[in-house]
Amino acid sequence: MRNSSPDLQEVIERREIEIGCWQCGWSEARTLSWLSSMRHMSCPTCCSVIVLDTSEVRREITRHRRQLAALHGQMLSILDTASKQQLPRTVRQSSGRAGLDLALAHRHPDMSRRVRAQRERG
Repeated sequence: MRNSSPDLQEVIERREIEIGCWQCGWSEARTLSWLSSMRHMSCPTCCSVIVLDTSEVRREITRHRRQLAALHGQMLSILDTASKQQLPRTVRQSSGRAGLDLALAHRHPDMSRRVRAQRERG
């Protein structure tokens, strides 16, 4: 995982995973940071030992961390792309209506045909 902002790291570590007791069926959500720091815990209901330091739990923790980091990367990419795009300016008003139809024509090729057809009729 890339070195990212502390805020993102805090969000990732606050993510919760459901932990359950195989003996009595008790379950509760625990944060990734808590799970990473614990090797085992006692079930609050039946006092059985719940082993947390297993390969299955570690894989689940890693999977959640990767997914959240990937989501963060996707969001940054979308925001970066959106900030670089310039919205098209409207050239003029057509037939008393706002020039919004021209702005849409630049983004949607099918709209440009419709706009031209409307102008030719009007």
